[in-house]
Amino acid sequence: MNPLQQELRFNWMQKNFSLDTSKRIPAFWIQDLLLVGSLSDPAAHQIRHFRLHRGLNILWAKPFDPQTADLNSEESFSGHAAGKTLFCRMIRYLLGERHLGNEVVQEKVASNFPDGWVLGTVFIDEVPWLVGRPFEGKRGQFSIEGMTVDEFLQNPDAEQREFEAFETALNDRVMRDLKVREFPDRAGELKFQHLLPWLSRDQEARFGSVTHWREVSSGAEPLLTDSEERSFLIRAVLDLIDPEEKKELDRNAHLVRERDALRVRLPVLEDRSRNDVARLQNGLKTAGLSEEFAESLSLEDDLLVPTVKSKLDEKLNGVRGLIDEIPSDKRVDELQTALTKSTESRVGLERDWQGLKTQLENLNAEWANFTQTRRTEKMETHVANLPMPPGRCGAPIDEHRGCQLWREWSTLPIDKTTGEIDLEAYNQDMGRRVVHLQGEVDAKSQEVETAKSAEESARTALGKANEQRHNLFAYLKTQEATFQGLIGLAESAQTAHKEWLGGQTNLAEKDSAILQSYKNQQNIRDRQQSEFSRFSSYYEGICQHVLGKVVRGSVTTKKRLLNLELSDRGPLTSAAIETIKVLALDLAAVWYAAENRGFHPGFLIHDGPREADMDAWLYRRFFTFVAELEAAYPNGEVPAFQYILTTTESPPEDMQKKEWLLEPILSAQKASERLLKTDLK
Repeated sequence: MNPLQQELRFNWMQKNFSLDTSKRIPAFWIQDLLLVGSLSDPAAHQIRHFRLHRGLNILWAKPFDPQTADLNSEESFSGHAAGKTLFCRMIRYLLGERHLGNEVVQEKVASNFPDGWVLGTVFIDEVPWLVGRPFEGKRGQFSIEGMTVDEFLQNPDAEQREFEAFETALNDRVMRDLKVREFPDRAGELKFQHLLPWLSRDQEARFGSVTHWREVSSGAEPLLTDSEERSFLIRAVLDLIDPEEKKELDRNAHLVRERDALRVRLPVLEDRSRNDVARLQNGLKTAGLSEEFAESLSLEDDLLVPTVKSKLDEKLNGVRGLIDEIPSDKRVDELQTALTKSTESRVGLERDWQGLKTQLENLNAEWANFTQTRRTEKMETHVANLPMPPGRCGAPIDEHRGCQLWREWSTLPIDKTTGEIDLEAYNQDMGRRVVHLQGEVDAKSQEVETAKSAEESARTALGKANEQRHNLFAYLKTQEATFQGLIGLAESAQTAHKEWLGGQTNLAEKDSAILQSYKNQQNIRDRQQSEFSRFSSYYEGICQHVLGKVVRGSVTTKKRLLNLELSDRGPLTSAAIETIKVLALDLAAVWYAAENRGFHPGFLIHDGPREADMDAWLYRRFFTFVAELEAAYPNGEVPAFQYILTTTESPPEDMQKKEWLLEPILSAQKASERLLKTDLK
């Protein structure tokens, strides 16, 4: 008995295979994965050409074997870093993912193969599509409907279509039969790119959770869905969602969103109402209202705003009463008129004063000039400089000194004895005139000072009146604004409080409606219980095949999340058990589809799924399960699914052959045995 037969002796699975022969093909599968260094003459630049098939495809990277290894070997990680994950990423890239690795991998692949391409034959139903994408960027990516890789190598100049034509065809085929085509409470249809992460989990995600499909460290683009939506998607693909449940889910999502918004808003409203009341009370005290009144205010009082407004109006009317105690508009006009008159009087007096000062300055100058010329010039010269009187004769003064006209006009004193001008008398006369004019200037100056004082008194009286009016009206305006603000605080506080009270009621109603929605969903699911039980039997069957027939398993939902359960004398859980649950779910979906149930496309990739120190025996049981699933097909029938599995752990010995094993077997021991036949540096 060979090793595989020995393992199959442990037939613990209680469920039998019942494959539907009308389900002949998967929705899509991959026949070829070709890596080339250049698209120019691709046949001559082949790096690797993997020929895949339907059923189980094992890409093996052998682990280090100390018994057969070269003693000169300096490393022992031959099964790791050989290219298994990059192989899976190349397939995902062919199927429409944005990148073929994280930034480090992309950079190294592009630098080593700047003109490199990945080509593949992807069957959609029974139609082959030749798909090509460059290692770096999207420029030139293409597809050709009805052509395989082999045919393309013979005819690389065949007419190409845009890559998007393939994406559209793949999306339309995979998603066409779903009864539910949209996520709850979200615009847009379900797309193949929503589903691909489930069909090809990141190895970095460690197979530790039903809906943990991608890990940031893998460099894959962020998932377009959250955990609830991914659970929904799995159920939609497995046909475990009634369209009525979709409607209830939409309603539930709407209620939850409104409930969550209320939960955020209600504490804000409560704080605002309390803060506004506290500010109102402080403001009322500052405004002069009694502390007793301020502290008596309550948000529960519907008359809060009218009460505050009444008290503040009463206070404001008291301020308005002070208007009668300040100068009126008429009195201000009278004071303005008095100031104007006093200013005009002061200006007139200053003008007269300036005139007298000018006369005095001129007289003093004339007197000083007379005194000086009296000593240095003859009187004749002085007289000659005097202004010519009207009716003058123009005769020289020496010739007509005794002229009667000259004597009548001249103001100069005449010595009666000699008939000559009396200079001393003239000097004394000028002195008297100066003294007289100085007296007038001094008197006028006193009048100016008196006028200034009167003007300043008038200005002070007007300023005081204006200041009294300005201060009172400014105070009144400030009080009005302050009181209006306090009324606004009262209104704001009571509005927030009423909204908070209404929100509390609304929140209770939302909680009740959400709870009822969950009950409605559960009622719908209960009606679907037979479908859940049926799928659970597939999941349980695989778990029994791996762990033993005493194990019981079920797939359930709790609210919106999918739950995987295993038990044997109580719930089973550990890191390895959680991985087994996830692998069993994924393979159960493939088996379910093989029996023509649900809408799974029949395509699955598991990249190095032996996680969490899983027992090698348990790990091999997944291989033997898939071998049994294949064997359940009638002779000559090709399995209607494709399962691609990469592994470092050895497959069961009898499965290490071409029927399941992809060529070549990879290794990191030599550059030529790695996926791209080189060390990526």
